[in-house]
Amino acid sequence: MNSTICQRCHRGLKDPDSIKAGMGKVCRKKSGVSPAEAGAPQTVHGDLPLATINTVYRYKGYSDCDCHCQLRIWYRDMLPPVAVVTELNSNTGTSVTNMCEYLWHDIVSSFNLPSDTVFIEHYPEDPASKRDLPNRYSRITFLPATQKNYGLPHKKALGKPSWESISLETIDSILKVGVQAEEGKDG
Repeated sequence: MNSTICQRCHRGLKDPDSIKAGMGKVCRKKSGVSPAEAGAPQTVHGDLPLATINTVYRYKGYSDCDCHCQLRIWYRDMLPPVAVVTELNSNTGTSVTNMCEYLWHDIVSSFNLPSDTVFIEHYPEDPASKRDLPNRYSRITFLPATQKNYGLPHKKALGKPSWESISLETIDSILKVGVQAEEGKDG
């Protein structure tokens, strides 16, 4: 990877191993990412342009099970960031959908993302799966948080999620021109 900026906390890196991994020792330890995973190739699924941050993100699911997903974040000049979580076939824990409001709260906190961040959930096509589902993306919006924490009192939720199916072309357009321009297109 060879990055002098940590993928997790965005601080400068000086240690040669951390530069090679693209993530500092402390952030690797906090996120449970091994040096090999932190320095992994820039795409798990090569369907979108290169992200500013591209990492395996570790989180705790229901019953505190270990879970992980691919996290990509695009920081853009004068536009809100775009963040995509991809459900990985290797995740045997709680899915990104079932942990959505908690997972996004953790990501927003970990990466200091602003409230206008564009949140996208991705499920890749899986030929090995018994379910014949296509590659799919959903834009997630959150209604204001309520007092109900959905049975996980130790976790904070971003709000009540709502999903809208979107195409890869729509995401590409959002990345290039922003959400307002995409929403203003005639369809």
